Amino acid sequence: MIYGKINKNDIIEKMKSLGISHLLAVSGLHINFLYSFLIIILSFIPVSRGKLDTICIGILLFYAWLLDFSASIVRVVLFITIRQLSGHFKFNVLRRRRVLFCLDLILFFQPYRIYDMGFRLSFLASMAIDFTGY
Repeated sequence: MIYGKINKNDIIEKMKSLGISHLLAVSGLHINFLYSFLIIILSFIPVSRGKLDTICIGILLFYAWLLDFSASIVRVVLFITIRQLSGHFKFNVLRRRRVLFCLDLILFFQPYRIYDMGFRLSFLASMAIDFTGY
């Protein structure tokens, strides 16, 4: 901090050295909370459930754009989208297939993501949850 100006790199480094940088991280759980909150708040608008889902997914896509489309955010937005589409069209998609479809879709459009550790850990955690049955 020199002459009243704040250097972002200094703040980030201080947070890393204190071990609190993970407190500002946004995860899939936060996106699910946001989606649920949006559904509850927007349910008072007299529109059909399909339009309500479309509005909420649009808001989630905008939020993912604000967060620079990180791996965990893209994964959970795709999960929510597939879940809502399968409910709308009345077909059941198993969670394991949703995980693999999202993995394939992301790697098809961004193959370099395979080198991103956040991407790998995000999908590894999703698969571990799926295989343990929770």
